[in-house]
Amino acid sequence: KLLQFPLPMIKSTTDYGLVVVASGTNGWKPFLLLITVLSGIMFPTASLFSAENACNFFSEGFSTPSEENWTSQYGRWYIQNGKLNVDQVEAGIMAHNRTEFFVDDFFDLDVDVELVLAPHSNAAFGILPYNSGDVFFKVDGRALSGIGAIVYPNLGIARLLGWDVDAQDWYQSDEIPLPTSLTSIGVSYSEDAVTLQMNGQDSPLRFTGDFSYAPLVLDTLWLLAQELDTHVRFDNVCAGPPGGAT
Repeated sequence: KLLQFPLPMIKSTTDYGLVVVASGTNGWKPFLLLITVLSGIMFPTASLFSAENACNFFSEGFSTPSEENWTSQYGRWYIQNGKLNVDQVEAGIMAHNRTEFFVDDFFDLDVDVELVLAPHSNAAFGILPYNSGDVFFKVDGRALSGIGAIVYPNLGIARLLGWDVDAQDWYQSDEIPLPTSLTSIGVSYSEDAVTLQMNGQDSPLRFTGDFSYAPLVLDTLWLLAQELDTHVRFDNVCAGPPGGAT
């Protein structure tokens, strides 16, 4: 699990060695985790929302008191006008807000984003579904505990990112240019790929591998914002069957 103290920033290129401190294990064994999941302990017995709702795996609109237990650290996180704001981020710090996250199947995950202020060149914000256990995804020969999306607004690029548990390092994909207007970011998990999404649409950027067990092991959702005085608004966090989470 990520330790609860200031996280080093994600750099905008992989050349810098994207270091973050994490514990190597939380004491769980893979087979115990899978037994727990299959026994139903980790999963809701039914979808949290109506089947007609594209966000029937997870939904958070921040317009009413949240039913999810969000836990923030670093920066100032607050709800204003039905949106989750983060500001007052310190230099060299990644602020984050996390909650439990369980899905019933492969999924699209999307969050509306609005950049208010990003005075630092390395400002970034993103979303990351994460596995806090000991079952990981093999990507490019690396063991990643989760794969999400990160945006560098001042560089005009987005990337996929994941936490490399062996290297104790962030691993990022190649970059892709941002659209002229960015309204949402996210990822799409399928059996053999995780694809970066922007404005609810698949991009050409993806990590390939075996993600067949992703619905069994993902358990945490992170919202991220980094660097001095970055101010971002998040809204309408949505996870649902592929093709519907927009």
